[in-house]
Amino acid sequence: MGHHGGVARVNIKINERKIAQLGTPAGPVGKWVRSKVRETTMVARIEAPSRTGRLRNSIGDYYLGGNRYAIRTKVPYARYVYFGTAPHEIVPRRPGGYLRFFWEKAGAVVYRKRVWHPGITKPNNFLERAVDKVFGPYFR
Repeated sequence: MGHHGGVARVNIKINERKIAQLGTPAGPVGKWVRSKVRETTMVARIEAPSRTGRLRNSIGDYYLGGNRYAIRTKVPYARYVYFGTAPHEIVPRRPGGYLRFFWEKAGAVVYRKRVWHPGITKPNNFLERAVDKVFGPYFR
């Protein structure tokens, strides 16, 4: 075939259904997102402080729909570890009651009307570190 002075043409047909499937939770993008969420959850468990293991063991990921997930913990004190606290007084929930806790320094269970918590002045952003370790290379 010779050249007839015409312009070469290429017809491209986009399969919109296939393109749409790429980003679904079952598609390759969705599977990649899920794998990175699971990896972030594992790294967050490693990064979290562990005195009793309760905080670490409570970290989990939850599917929210589409390609949206949440990584969270359900222990009530997690926010204080994560954001830090200022020094503060701790009093019993019930007026006239006592606080009961194991005091490592005394080596025993103690009862007190009130205690002064020295605060956790430095926040421990374990989840932020986990996200940075897993997703950082994709956003730098």
